Amino acid sequence: MNISEIAQIITGIATLLVAIALLWQLMLQRKSLKISHQDAERDLSLRSWQMMIDEFYLVIQNDDFRKIYDKRHKGLKSLTSEEASALENFFFISLGRINTDYRLGRVGKEEYYYRLHFERLMDSKAGIEYYKSTGRDLFNNTPKEGRKEHLEFLQGLGDKIYEEITGNKFTK
Repeated sequence: MNISEIAQIITGIATLLVAIALLWQLMLQRKSLKISHQDAERDLSLRSWQMMIDEFYLVIQNDDFRKIYDKRHKGLKSLTSEEASALENFFFISLGRINTDYRLGRVGKEEYYYRLHFERLMDSKAGIEYYKSTGRDLFNNTPKEGRKEHLEFLQGLGDKIYEEITGNKFTK
């Protein structure tokens, strides 16, 4: 064996070792990314949960809003413009959150989770009125990519619950 052949063997072994080191590094990076993704999903879940808890606590802890929230059974027209605005903003936040949750793939896009929120919204005359006049259209505010599926799911489920509660087919 001459020096040229020995150099080729050493170069080949070095190249192989570098390739093995790079593969090992890629595997470590993949594990790290998986952990980061899980952490991000946990953070997203906790933030969404906290926002939902904040919605409940608003009704529980804020005497003024609790009175407005209680009037929701009489419909939006029974409220002053200030009360209607407060209640509509509350409904907007709730639907905006589930719109974002769906877009981000929260809870695997499971129907039960979204059904819970629609039923909570439409447990009153004002909620039904809001869904029909404004709330349903909020779901149009999503990126074009995936919008068709997004609208079919959220508007479809909302319309279905509207029909179950009112006994009427949804019409705009």
